Amino acid sequence: MRFDPQEGYVDTGFRRTHMPLVSVYDHASKEMIQVRLNEAYRAGVAIAELNVTPIRKELLDAVKHSLNPSNWDGDCERITNNQLESVTWWHLIAATHAPDPFVYIASFTYQAAQLTPKEPESAERFYQYLARVVTVYLKSHGYYMPDTIYPLFIEAIANTSATRIDKVIKGLHTQIGIGSLKKYLNSYVQLNEGQINITSNKRIAPNDASTIAEQLNVTDVDKAPKNNENEDD
Repeated sequence: MRFDPQEGYVDTGFRRTHMPLVSVYDHASKEMIQVRLNEAYRAGVAIAELNVTPIRKELLDAVKHSLNPSNWDGDCERITNNQLESVTWWHLIAATHAPDPFVYIASFTYQAAQLTPKEPESAERFYQYLARVVTVYLKSHGYYMPDTIYPLFIEAIANTSATRIDKVIKGLHTQIGIGSLKKYLNSYVQLNEGQINITSNKRIAPNDASTIAEQLNVTDVDKAPKNNENEDD
Protein backbone atom coordinates (compact mmCIF):
# COMPACT_ATOMS: atom_id res chain seq x y z
CA MET A 1 0.00 0.00 0.00
CA ARG A 2 1.22 3.49 -0.88
CA PHE A 3 -0.08 7.05 -0.77
CA ASP A 4 -1.05 8.37 -4.20
CA PRO A 5 -1.29 12.21 -4.35
CA GLN A 6 -4.59 12.03 -6.23
CA GLU A 7 -6.39 9.03 -4.74
CA GLY A 8 -4.87 8.55 -1.28
CA TYR A 9 -3.93 5.05 -0.11
CA VAL A 10 -3.89 2.55 -2.99
CA ASP A 11 -2.34 -0.80 -3.87
CA THR A 12 1.33 -0.80 -4.79
CA GLY A 13 0.49 -2.48 -8.10
CA PHE A 14 2.48 -5.66 -7.60
CA ARG A 15 -0.15 -7.56 -5.65
CA ARG A 16 -3.43 -6.80 -3.95
CA THR A 17 -3.27 -5.62 -0.35
CA HIS A 18 -4.92 -7.98 2.14
CA MET A 19 -5.93 -7.55 5.76
CA PRO A 20 -2.60 -7.85 7.63
CA LEU A 21 -1.75 -9.93 10.66
CA VAL A 22 -1.03 -8.05 13.90
CA SER A 23 0.43 -9.14 17.21
CA VAL A 24 -1.89 -9.11 20.22
CA TYR A 25 -1.65 -10.45 23.74
CA ASP A 26 -3.68 -13.60 24.37
CA HIS A 27 -4.75 -13.71 28.02
CA ALA A 28 -5.57 -17.43 27.84
CA SER A 29 -2.11 -18.55 26.73
CA LYS A 30 -0.36 -15.49 28.19
CA GLU A 31 1.53 -15.14 24.94
CA MET A 32 1.59 -12.81 21.95
CA ILE A 33 -0.31 -14.28 19.02
CA GLN A 34 -1.02 -13.12 15.48
CA VAL A 35 -4.55 -12.43 14.26
CA ARG A 36 -6.09 -10.46 11.41
CA LEU A 37 -6.22 -6.72 12.01
CA ASN A 38 -10.01 -6.52 11.59
CA GLU A 39 -10.55 -9.32 14.13
CA ALA A 40 -8.20 -7.70 16.64
CA TYR A 41 -9.85 -4.31 16.28
CA ARG A 42 -13.32 -5.80 16.63
CA ALA A 43 -12.17 -7.52 19.83
CA GLY A 44 -11.14 -4.18 21.31
CA VAL A 45 -7.55 -5.13 22.08
CA ALA A 46 -4.53 -2.83 21.90
CA ILE A 47 -2.88 -2.89 18.46
CA ALA A 48 0.65 -1.51 18.26
CA GLU A 49 0.68 -1.58 14.46
CA LEU A 50 -1.96 1.17 14.17
CA ASN A 51 -0.48 4.60 13.50
CA VAL A 52 -3.84 6.41 13.57
CA THR A 53 -7.42 5.74 14.60
CA PRO A 54 -9.29 3.80 11.90
CA ILE A 55 -12.45 5.43 10.59
CA ARG A 56 -15.29 3.09 11.52
CA LYS A 57 -19.03 2.75 10.90
CA GLU A 58 -19.85 3.82 14.46
CA LEU A 59 -18.37 7.27 13.88
CA LEU A 60 -19.97 7.58 10.43
CA ASP A 61 -23.36 6.70 11.91
CA ALA A 62 -22.92 9.14 14.81
CA VAL A 63 -22.32 12.00 12.38
CA LYS A 64 -25.22 10.92 10.19
CA HIS A 65 -27.64 10.77 13.11
CA SER A 66 -26.67 14.30 14.18
CA LEU A 67 -27.94 15.76 10.88
CA ASN A 68 -31.16 17.64 10.38
CA PRO A 69 -33.42 15.47 8.16
CA SER A 70 -33.34 18.23 5.53
CA ASN A 71 -29.58 17.64 5.17
CA TRP A 72 -29.99 13.98 4.25
CA ASP A 73 -31.86 11.87 1.71
CA GLY A 74 -32.34 8.35 0.39
CA ASP A 75 -29.41 8.47 -2.02
CA CYS A 76 -27.01 9.46 0.78
CA GLU A 77 -28.49 6.78 3.02
CA ARG A 78 -27.99 4.12 0.36
CA ILE A 79 -24.31 5.03 0.01
CA THR A 80 -23.58 5.01 3.74
CA ASN A 81 -25.44 1.73 4.23
CA ASN A 82 -24.21 -0.20 1.20
CA GLN A 83 -21.10 1.31 -0.35
CA LEU A 84 -18.95 3.01 2.29
CA GLU A 85 -18.04 -0.30 3.90
CA SER A 86 -15.40 -1.03 1.26
CA VAL A 87 -13.75 2.36 1.89
CA THR A 88 -13.74 1.89 5.68
CA TRP A 89 -12.37 -1.67 5.26
CA TRP A 90 -9.56 -0.35 3.07
CA HIS A 91 -8.76 2.42 5.53
CA LEU A 92 -8.53 0.02 8.43
CA ILE A 93 -5.47 -1.29 6.62
CA ALA A 94 -4.34 2.25 5.72
CA ALA A 95 -4.34 3.12 9.44
CA THR A 96 -1.21 0.97 9.75
CA HIS A 97 0.55 3.05 7.06
CA ALA A 98 -0.60 6.67 7.49
CA PRO A 99 1.96 8.97 9.13
CA ASP A 100 -0.66 11.28 10.69
CA PRO A 101 -4.46 11.63 11.03
CA PHE A 102 -4.62 14.47 8.46
CA VAL A 103 -3.22 12.47 5.54
CA TYR A 104 -5.27 9.47 6.62
CA ILE A 105 -8.65 11.20 6.80
CA ALA A 106 -7.92 13.06 3.55
CA SER A 107 -7.43 9.71 1.79
CA PHE A 108 -10.65 8.33 3.25
CA THR A 109 -12.58 11.46 2.28
CA TYR A 110 -11.36 11.49 -1.32
CA GLN A 111 -12.27 7.83 -1.84
CA ALA A 112 -15.64 8.19 -0.10
CA ALA A 113 -16.42 11.22 -2.28
CA GLN A 114 -16.08 9.04 -5.39
CA LEU A 115 -19.32 7.33 -4.29
CA THR A 116 -21.28 10.60 -4.20
CA PRO A 117 -24.81 10.59 -5.68
CA LYS A 118 -25.21 11.99 -9.20
CA GLU A 119 -28.13 14.27 -8.33
CA PRO A 120 -26.66 17.71 -7.46
CA GLU A 121 -28.63 18.36 -4.26
CA SER A 122 -27.87 14.88 -2.93
CA ALA A 123 -24.23 15.33 -3.89
CA GLU A 124 -24.01 18.59 -1.95
CA ARG A 125 -25.53 16.92 1.12
CA PHE A 126 -23.04 14.08 0.88
CA TYR A 127 -20.04 16.41 0.51
CA GLN A 128 -21.19 18.36 3.57
CA TYR A 129 -21.58 15.08 5.46
CA LEU A 130 -17.99 14.08 4.61
CA ALA A 131 -16.72 17.49 5.75
CA ARG A 132 -18.50 16.91 9.05
CA VAL A 133 -16.93 13.45 9.34
CA VAL A 134 -13.44 14.92 8.85
CA THR A 135 -14.08 17.64 11.43
CA VAL A 136 -15.50 15.25 14.02
CA TYR A 137 -12.67 12.75 13.48
CA LEU A 138 -9.99 15.36 14.15
CA LYS A 139 -11.77 17.23 16.93
CA SER A 140 -12.34 13.91 18.72
CA HIS A 141 -8.56 13.65 19.09
CA GLY A 142 -8.19 17.19 20.42
CA TYR A 143 -7.05 18.74 17.15
CA TYR A 144 -8.44 22.20 16.50
CA MET A 145 -10.92 22.42 13.62
CA PRO A 146 -13.48 25.21 13.14
CA ASP A 147 -17.11 24.44 13.94
CA THR A 148 -18.05 26.04 10.63
CA ILE A 149 -17.84 24.10 7.36
CA TYR A 150 -16.67 26.53 4.65
CA PRO A 151 -17.26 26.33 0.87
CA LEU A 152 -13.53 25.93 0.13
CA PHE A 153 -13.59 22.74 2.24
CA ILE A 154 -16.63 21.39 0.33
CA GLU A 155 -14.99 22.35 -2.97
CA ALA A 156 -11.83 20.44 -2.07
CA ILE A 157 -13.82 17.31 -1.25
CA ALA A 158 -15.96 17.58 -4.37
CA ASN A 159 -13.44 18.45 -7.05
CA THR A 160 -9.82 17.96 -6.07
CA SER A 161 -7.43 15.30 -4.74
CA ALA A 162 -6.45 13.61 -1.50
CA THR A 163 -3.39 15.87 -1.31
CA ARG A 164 -5.48 19.01 -1.77
CA ILE A 165 -7.98 17.87 0.87
CA ASP A 166 -5.07 17.24 3.24
CA LYS A 167 -3.77 20.74 2.55
CA VAL A 168 -7.16 22.35 3.26
CA ILE A 169 -7.59 20.38 6.47
CA LYS A 170 -4.15 21.36 7.74
CA GLY A 171 -4.81 24.98 6.84
CA LEU A 172 -8.07 24.99 8.80
CA HIS A 173 -6.40 23.20 11.71
CA THR A 174 -3.55 25.70 11.98
CA GLN A 175 -6.11 28.55 11.93
CA ILE A 176 -4.83 30.34 8.86
CA GLY A 177 -7.20 33.17 7.95
CA ILE A 178 -9.67 32.11 5.28
CA GLY A 179 -8.33 34.67 2.80
CA SER A 180 -4.74 33.60 3.43
CA LEU A 181 -5.69 29.94 3.20
CA LYS A 182 -7.00 30.45 -0.33
CA LYS A 183 -3.65 31.98 -1.32
CA TYR A 184 -1.73 29.18 0.41
CA LEU A 185 -3.71 26.53 -1.47
CA ASN A 186 -2.30 27.86 -4.71
CA SER A 187 1.29 27.76 -3.46
CA TYR A 188 3.74 24.93 -2.90
CA VAL A 189 4.48 25.82 0.72
CA GLN A 190 3.97 23.01 3.20
CA LEU A 191 2.42 23.73 6.57
CA ASN A 192 3.57 22.55 9.93
CA GLU A 193 1.13 19.80 10.75
CA GLY A 194 0.24 21.24 14.16
CA GLN A 195 -0.21 19.31 17.37
CA ILE A 196 1.58 16.16 16.28
CA ASN A 197 2.14 15.06 19.86
CA ILE A 198 -1.56 14.28 20.39
CA THR A 199 -2.27 10.56 20.68
CA SER A 200 -3.98 9.72 17.44
CA ASN A 201 -4.77 6.02 17.70
CA LYS A 202 -7.44 6.07 20.39
CA ARG A 203 -10.94 4.76 19.75
CA ILE A 204 -13.62 7.39 19.27
CA ALA A 205 -16.75 6.91 21.37
CA PRO A 206 -19.95 7.40 19.31
CA ASN A 207 -21.45 9.60 22.04
CA ASP A 208 -18.43 11.92 21.91
CA ALA A 209 -18.63 12.03 18.13
CA SER A 210 -22.34 12.89 18.28
CA THR A 211 -21.74 15.74 20.72
CA ILE A 212 -19.10 17.28 18.45
CA ALA A 213 -21.16 16.75 15.29
CA GLU A 214 -24.18 18.53 16.76
CA GLN A 215 -22.11 21.70 17.24
CA LEU A 216 -21.17 22.00 13.56
CA ASN A 217 -22.74 24.30 11.00
CA VAL A 218 -22.35 24.93 7.27
CA THR A 219 -21.94 28.33 5.62
CA ASP A 220 -22.11 29.32 1.96
CA VAL A 221 -19.49 32.06 2.34
CA ASP A 222 -15.72 31.71 2.81
CA LYS A 223 -15.66 34.21 5.65
CA ALA A 224 -15.34 33.50 9.35
CA PRO A 225 -17.81 34.92 11.88
CA LYS A 226 -16.81 38.33 13.25
CA ASN A 227 -16.34 36.88 16.72
CA ASN A 228 -13.67 34.46 15.47
CA GLU A 229 -10.82 36.55 14.18
CA ASN A 230 -8.47 33.59 13.83
CA GLU A 231 -10.50 32.23 10.93
CA ASP A 232 -10.41 35.34 8.75
CA ASP A 233 -7.95 38.03 7.73
